Amino acid sequence: MANCRQRDENGSQAKDRDREFQIANLRAQVSQQQAWQRNVEAAAAAAVKQRYQQGLWDEMRALVSPRPEPAESEIIYVEADQGSDQVR
Repeated sequence: MANCRQRDENGSQAKDRDREFQIANLRAQVSQQQAWQRNVEAAAAAAVKQRYQQGLWDEMRALVSPRPEPAESEIIYVEADQGSDQVR
């Protein structure tokens, strides 16, 4: 009887320790996930900031030195020699 009771208590204690270990492991995983999430959010915010700043620089550059208007296209007519199908 005493052995059965002792075995039950040891089994119960082992289950408790296992459950506590699993909970501690899950807490560590949650902490790692939260740290990863913070890093991802910080990287995303930095990328948005960089795109915004680059857009401002592009606008300032365009105001200071506007691009020249493209030149009008010139049409060149080429004729073949008389009696020949070769273009010179």
